[in-house]
Amino acid sequence: MKAANLLLFSLVSILAQSSCLAQSDDFAVKSRRAKELMAEGRFVQAVPLYRELNQAVPNNPGLLLNLGMALHMAGDERKSIPQLEAWRSSSATGQGARSRRGTQDGLRPAAGSPRRA
Repeated sequence: MKAANLLLFSLVSILAQSSCLAQSDDFAVKSRRAKELMAEGRFVQAVPLYRELNQAVPNNPGLLLNLGMALHMAGDERKSIPQLEAWRSSSATGQGARSRRGTQDGLRPAAGSPRRA
């Protein structure tokens, strides 16, 4: 009986691990595809993929930024703003990147800073 329970536990553990691997593979495929769509200028098609990725990994700064940019580039300003604001408030690395670029919020030049040609 103990051996059967141990075998059953082992099988369940293996199946759970393979399921996680399949999910991470699926995540990588969707992420790569969304990146390709963005590079091709197919922003509208990238939006649903970034939405799925954001649901799978909530509050990920990189995914929030990517979704916000895809929405913005697709012309959906209204829906892009909450995504970009969420990225701005959640991204510790985004804060450093914004200050290195000399911008106030990552979207426009800081007040009093010279514009670069």
